Amino acid sequence: STGGGGLKCFTEVSLEAVFHAYKIESMQNNQILVECDLNHLRSLLSSILHAMTPTSTCLIKLAKRNLYPVFVVEKEGGEGVDVKGEVPVRVLQVGEFGNMLPPHTSTPDVQVMLPPPSNPTLRNVLDKMRTMSPHVYVEGRMNGDLSFSSMRDGVAAKVHFTELKPNFQDCKASAAYQARHNPRNSEPQDDPTYKCVVKVSAKRLTEMFRWQIPLQRWVTDSTLCMVSDEVLILHCQLPVGDAGTNETGSITLYGSVGEVDREELGEELDDDDIQEAEGGGEEQNAREELDDD
Repeated sequence: STGGGGLKCFTEVSLEAVFHAYKIESMQNNQILVECDLNHLRSLLSSILHAMTPTSTCLIKLAKRNLYPVFVVEKEGGEGVDVKGEVPVRVLQVGEFGNMLPPHTSTPDVQVMLPPPSNPTLRNVLDKMRTMSPHVYVEGRMNGDLSFSSMRDGVAAKVHFTELKPNFQDCKASAAYQARHNPRNSEPQDDPTYKCVVKVSAKRLTEMFRWQIPLQRWVTDSTLCMVSDEVLILHCQLPVGDAGTNETGSITLYGSVGEVDREELGEELDDDDIQEAEGGGEEQNAREELDDD
């Protein structure tokens, strides 16, 4: 988590997709829960992977050094010298696993799939908005519309994407949700009129999209989920193999949201000076307008 708990990230990865072989043994039903410094682990893995060759093997194991648990990561075989490093860890009780689970959230009001991570428009616009205002309004609609808006000195900037793909699964706009909560409706259908607006810290929103640069090759798709007055969720799917048919796992980020100021929001969306670009081919115009601001 970062930002004093304002942003939390949870990752699930398939062992079979990452490791050629593995062995996990413990007296707790073969489950081991550890805590480590991610910056140290990332630095070590980067060094090891940089030294890897096609015939090398990367070995990761949990061991003890001077009675203290550590992750040992080493590169073996192949060309070049073998490389080895250690990262201190803290072994937790399996009973503490519940504290590591993703937070429980309400059913999303809106879920839309984002443009491909290789498209830099959204990331560049959010970087610019961060310099304009401490917060950004995010408005999503189940008809495929998604907008991000911010205000500075009475002038509002807005980037607007259209024709995105809505995800009705496990959403309030779905026919299944309406059938459960409105039994009088004999023919429930997916409702594209659902919309939601959340107010998010500009810094936090930028952090949520930092994954796009290092992981753009690996993310098959990403979905933005919005729960009014509660949370903004970004869910990214990771594939395995060139075909991308099997999922390696997922990355899910949870960002806390603030109370929506309806009066301020109305001023932003109705201001004559709004700089807006309708998605698709106009995304470049949106970026240029914000850069000129």
